Amino acid sequence: MKKWALVGKSLVVVFVAAVLVLSVAGQQRMAGLAGAWRVTEVTTTGPNGSTNSNLQPRLVLFTGTHYARVGVTAPNPRPLPQPGTFVDDSLVLQQWGPFVADAGTYQVNGTEVTLRAIVAKNPAIMSSDGRFFVTYTFRIEGNSLTLTQKNNANGPLAPVVTKLIRAEPTS
Repeated sequence: MKKWALVGKSLVVVFVAAVLVLSVAGQQRMAGLAGAWRVTEVTTTGPNGSTNSNLQPRLVLFTGTHYARVGVTAPNPRPLPQPGTFVDDSLVLQQWGPFVADAGTYQVNGTEVTLRAIVAKNPAIMSSDGRFFVTYTFRIEGNSLTLTQKNNANGPLAPVVTKLIRAEPTS
């Protein structure tokens, strides 16, 4: 009987240790994402797939539980309005159209991160109940982060691979 009691206590100790290790590993992954990241390359797939490493500015920020993304998606700098001139719809589209911005919460599950926008330039991706989301797989190597688009609330997505580097490298 004592032998089974020791085995039972040993199993409890092993179980508690495993839970602690998994919890710490999850916190380390979240801590690994935390910080400011600059997008350096975007690769799209499919028949018209391409890799672009000559990007306009894009920045991604992760805190403990929240994220923010802003960036210019145009291939070239956006045009500036001339002082004192009328800004027409065409110029607004050229300036505002290729600009993305969203912020919200994120959750890490293994090597996946799920983003849920609270506020966004595109109101279609905002949802107060969290039903709209986008999930990426991620890999951190030193000061580099690779995000691969996986799925959103509507189902699987064509993989888009985004490479980022820390804007503020950690030691």
